[in-house]
Amino acid sequence: MDPQMKDVLYSGGDISIVVASSRPTKVEPVKEAFQKTFGRATVVGKDSQPGIAPQPVGFDAGVKGAHERINNLRCTRLVSEQQVCVAVESFIVELQPDMWYDIACLLLSDPVHAISVQTFSQATPVPLEYVKRAQSECPPSYSLSSTGYSVTIGQVMQRQLAVDPSDWHSSVAGVSRVQLLHTAAKQLAFLYQQQLSRR
Repeated sequence: MDPQMKDVLYSGGDISIVVASSRPTKVEPVKEAFQKTFGRATVVGKDSQPGIAPQPVGFDAGVKGAHERINNLRCTRLVSEQQVCVAVESFIVELQPDMWYDIACLLLSDPVHAISVQTFSQATPVPLEYVKRAQSECPPSYSLSSTGYSVTIGQVMQRQLAVDPSDWHSSVAGVSRVQLLHTAAKQLAFLYQQQLSRR
């Protein structure tokens, strides 16, 4: 089906979501997941940047970035205080010594119903050499070093492998970022629907 026709058919209804990003690789998986779960949903993206390092490191940094993306949308009045928002923040984490993974935190905030839902994407292995490169390129005096690195893993891989810096996942691990985010977004939409039904 033509993507524009799909938007017309499945937009609308009672569900309106603003994704705290304008990147299609984040907006489209969320849109598809919520439209599939709710039947109809209006999902749009609006750019919002967190005040953390470009390459967040650790679960705390990833969750903080997701919260900040939503808070920034509300503080700058790009959305109303009542708007349901979803943020996607990718981060890397060392789960075992020298074994690094890329994971995305997906956070939904619905102030009207006092609902907050959080899910994580499947972990994608990140070769140690790229993590070490990002570490070495981060200046020792970097002001945001408490949350991560000044250069992203995607930027490192773009230079080394000539891949899209926002979707290196398929080249390194065989599954695209959109696929990873879509699965996590389906969980997010399902959990949100369950909580709404109990209100």
